[in-house]
Amino acid sequence: MQPRNIGRFALVVGLLALLVLAPAASAASITITTPAPKPGDYTMQVSVSADFQLVPVQPQPVNAAGKGHIHYILNDKPCQDACAGGAAYATPSTSFTFKGLKAGDKVSAELVNNDHSSLSPRIIQSQTVAAAGSPGFEPLLLLGAALGVAMLAAQREA
Repeated sequence: MQPRNIGRFALVVGLLALLVLAPAASAASITITTPAPKPGDYTMQVSVSADFQLVPVQPQPVNAAGKGHIHYILNDKPCQDACAGGAAYATPSTSFTFKGLKAGDKVSAELVNNDHSSLSPRIIQSQTVAAAGSPGFEPLLLLGAALGVAMLAAQREA
C-alpha cells in the first residue's frame, strides 16, 4: 500500500470507528468515568444519560420506559457476595466497589429495566483489570494513536 493510501485508509477506519461506537442521539447510555482497574479493590464510577432515570430496586417491580437501575457485573456474572463486600449488585447508585479483583477480570455496569431484564438493545460498558504496573490504556486510545501516526506519516510523504 502506498503512503498516500495508508493515510486515506487510516482516515476511513477512524471514521467508521466513530460511526460504530457513537451512541444514538436519543438512546440511554452508561459511561464508566474511572480509569481501568488494577488488581485489588476498585471503585467504579459511572454516569448515566439524562434520558434514563435511576430508581430504587423494588420487590415487585413494574417496568416503565426510561426507568431502571444498574447491575454491576464481574466476569459476566452479577457481582454478589465476596466480590461486592456485601453490597447489592443491583442498585441505582452510580458508584460501586468491586473487592479482590485479579488481573484479567472483567468488570461491567449495565443499565437494566425495573424487573432486572436487559434493555433492548443491551446497554453495558466494561473494563478489564490491568496487570499490576501496566498503564491500563483503553484499546480505543491505542487505535486513535495508531491512526494519528499513520495520518502524520502519510502527510509527510505527500
